[in-house]
Formats: sequence, structure tokens, C-alpha cells
Amino acid sequence: MKIYEEGVVEYLKQAGVSDIEIARIKQQELKIMVLQTLDLVEAAIRADKYDRIPTEFSPAGDDMGRENTYISFNRWDIGEVIEELTELKKIIDGGAK
Repeated sequence: MKIYEEGVVEYLKQAGVSDIEIARIKQQELKIMVLQTLDLVEAAIRADKYDRIPTEFSPAGDDMGRENTYISFNRWDIGEVIEELTELKKIIDGGAK
């Protein structure tokens, strides 16, 4: 997701793109990535190809709780995705008044 690469948001701001429009771009790109990942997970499960499911391992002792493996959304976990989408929606809705 190019919009999340270092320097991209600053470049867009310098080009005159509003914070609301940047939030819309981020929201759209994040939604696309999440839905593509979920499609991949669904296809892997239906085909019994579990090794194709994108996962990340979180070891115990990393201040994030116990050991677990989770579906990776481009190195984000679902909590981070929900938090980001929620914040982006606030920005977009706040500007729509």
C-alpha cells in the first residue's frame, strides 16, 4: 500500500491534497488489502491449502500477551486494521459536515 510508505502523505499534502482526501485514499487502500487477504484465506481453506494463509507469529514476552499466530494483513493484525479504519472514518466523517 503505497499510501503508507514513508514520505507519501507529506508529498500529497505538499501537492495540496486535503487530510480528508488522504484519509479516503488510505481507507480505500486498506479495505482493498484486507478484503484481498480475506479472499486468499477463504480460498486456501476451501482448497485445504493451509500453508497459503498469510500468518505472523507473535512470541510470548514481546509485551503483546501470549504466543500466538494470527492472520497477517500486510504485517498488521486485525486489531490494528480496525483501529486504523475507525480513525480514518472519524477523519472522513468529521470533514463531511
